[in-house]
Amino acid sequence: MGLFKKLFSILQGDSEEKDIENLSGTSNSQETNCSEEKKHQAKSKVKKEVSKTSQEPIREQKEFYTNEIENSDKESVNLEELSLEELEEMQKKLEVDGKEARRRGDKKAEEKLHSEWQNVRYTIWKRQSEKKAEKGAVEKSQKTNSQQPNSHSTQIEDSDKKEVNLEELSLEELEKMQEKLFVDIQKARLREDKEAEKEMYSEWRKVRSAVWIKEREKKAKEETVAKEKAEEAAAKEKAEEEAAAKAKAEEEAAAKAKAEEEAAAKAKAEEEAANPTLVDSEIANQLTDGGKKKNVILPVSVCEIAPNAFYDNKTLERIDMTSCNKLTIIGEFAFAGCENLTNIIFPENIEEIGGTAFSNCEALASVDLSNCKKLDKIGESAFNWCPSLEEVLLPESLSSIGKSAFCGCKIRNIDFSACKLLSKFPDNLFNMCKSLEEVVWPPHLKEIGDVAFSDCESLRRVELPDSVEVLGEQVFSGCKLKSLSLPKNIKKLPVLTVALRAEAQIKSLDMSRCKNLKVLTAPITCSSKTIVFPIGVEEIETAVFKYNKPGQFESIFLPPTIKEVELNNSADEANVYCYAPELENVKEIIEKCACLLVLPQYYDSYYDQAVAEGAEGCLDKIPEDKLYFYDE
Repeated sequence: MGLFKKLFSILQGDSEEKDIENLSGTSNSQETNCSEEKKHQAKSKVKKEVSKTSQEPIREQKEFYTNEIENSDKESVNLEELSLEELEEMQKKLEVDGKEARRRGDKKAEEKLHSEWQNVRYTIWKRQSEKKAEKGAVEKSQKTNSQQPNSHSTQIEDSDKKEVNLEELSLEELEKMQEKLFVDIQKARLREDKEAEKEMYSEWRKVRSAVWIKEREKKAKEETVAKEKAEEAAAKEKAEEEAAAKAKAEEEAAAKAKAEEEAAAKAKAEEEAANPTLVDSEIANQLTDGGKKKNVILPVSVCEIAPNAFYDNKTLERIDMTSCNKLTIIGEFAFAGCENLTNIIFPENIEEIGGTAFSNCEALASVDLSNCKKLDKIGESAFNWCPSLEEVLLPESLSSIGKSAFCGCKIRNIDFSACKLLSKFPDNLFNMCKSLEEVVWPPHLKEIGDVAFSDCESLRRVELPDSVEVLGEQVFSGCKLKSLSLPKNIKKLPVLTVALRAEAQIKSLDMSRCKNLKVLTAPITCSSKTIVFPIGVEEIETAVFKYNKPGQFESIFLPPTIKEVELNNSADEANVYCYAPELENVKEIIEKCACLLVLPQYYDSYYDQAVAEGAEGCLDKIPEDKLYFYDE
């Protein structure tokens, strides 16, 4: 149907002349197969010209119009005898009849009428195409006849002009000229202009001869270039072989020189090793050229760095202790106050870093101790107040860290997982490390000292390992913890946060694993609405709720082991769920909370006790959905 739409647009005058010529060429090629010789004999010459100049239509168009011609030929006797006006009237009538058949639902009649309409439509199109093609062919013929003598003479003149310049043209230009002449010869042959054809053929032969010469020259040039390239490649290969031989000789000479150098260094090291050196302030001054040198490499003979050896050296930037195989101790204050020290390379056999050894090294950003296989101890304040220190790598051998070792540093993450011998975090270990976000705990950590993580403002979540038994006082004071999970083996709950600092309050406190807690005395500053005390707790003193806001809690869960609990006004709006069979101070609890809820089997006992004590408040049974809250 898409082709019928295109045919309709052609009949309406919307198509270009080229499309009409294409269709005309197709129709004429089909009509040559018809047996009726009387059709269009007067127009055969025009059709021949049109078919030569027209382009071949696409396959779909050709097949469609072939079928249409075959159908129309059946009625060609009648349709060919009709005028264009009569055909148009017949087309309109068939359209009306087709619509009527469609309205009636007569599909057979509709299809027949549509087929007839197509035949009429095609005949109209053919008449219009023939008329336009005749007109175009006549105009083209007249134009060709009028221009032919001038065109021929121009071609001859142009060829005469170019004859002298053929040698000056490039191969590409000659090939294009040859192609153009060939086309012009074919056109002259079609026009039956023998004279022009002969002249242009002669010119073509001249151009072909010039092309042949140019091709020979090009081939010779290419052969010359290829020969030159081959010679160049051979020369290059020879040069590379000579360079490789020279490089090999130089490499062998360098290897020999290196071996001699290593032998000399080894001999020197053995000599120095026989005479161990203690680097004190005097020798340190010599190594730094009176405090002027930025980079210092310690000799292999060094066995110890004395206290204060490089103290307060403002120039030193790099210290290399790699070769110091016998160096075991770095003394106290050895590098303290070296504010420009940025790079420290520790020896493998170092065993101890003294107290305050690298304190106040303001430019120090990284400390790598992971290769120190024998490092056992890091002294007190060893790296404290190094404000640029972000990364610390620790060895497996570490078993002891002194107080305030990393206090006031910029450490973000620190990993103790390899430190299997480390069992204690001392007081103030990471105090004021405001950038600290994550700690990977030692696998056998048992104790964390007082204020160990105080004012670590970036620390948000802490899950202490179950190996921890002792927590120091105010261990997380000043921290903005969102959650804190306490270990199951802890025996005493300390003051966890700084009192009256709302920004330091713990959002979520998990004590569910703390089975060893018996008595709670230390304040717990917690901003959660719910607090759950673990099984095992027997007594809760009022100090536990000391710093919580009035009416803060909504739910307080007391375990089956509880015997006595002291509440304050933070429980004013709370439901207290008690799972113990009895309490000593039922009246006080009822009067200080919104409602005391007990297990149904204990309700009567609690009720009698409340009445006996004259308690005024709410006493109820624990709802069914919370009956098994503490069941393990």
